[in-house]
Amino acid sequence: MQQFLQEHAPGLHPPSALNSEQLYAWLARHCTDPTLGLRLGQCYRVTDYGPVSLAMLCAQDLGQAVQVVAAHLLEFNSHIASMDIASRAGETLVEVRFRADVVQSATVHRFHANVMASATLRLVVDLVGPRRCLRSLVLPLQPHHPAMEAYFEVPVAFQG
Repeated sequence: MQQFLQEHAPGLHPPSALNSEQLYAWLARHCTDPTLGLRLGQCYRVTDYGPVSLAMLCAQDLGQAVQVVAAHLLEFNSHIASMDIASRAGETLVEVRFRADVVQSATVHRFHANVMASATLRLVVDLVGPRRCLRSLVLPLQPHHPAMEAYFEVPVAFQG
């Protein structure tokens, strides 16, 4: 996290001696640039999840891999309340809901959602290769930012 801050957010100066979870929470409260969450999400890799990584890598398809993630989600991110997975018309739909304390602050909510979306895309790329698998993305209400569609390379809707 410290290296990430030095490279991508040298203007942010969090208090010293924060552990990684505290530093992440500090960033969520103080980061106003939506692209910073995207860049942080890019840092995550499938191999970061220990033994769960093996289960994801052994999944028969992406839907099964996402079910592994959902089963262990609270270990990955305590800010998430639930994750629903559904198949519709040959596509896998993933809906992530954050805890009530996260959605109370629009800045914190946007940061978590942007990190989660970017990290999920990174995870999918790690599992199925570099081709883009997303068809569309819905993020919490936030100002339109052209970097979002450029990053995800799909239409991005900004809703609830």
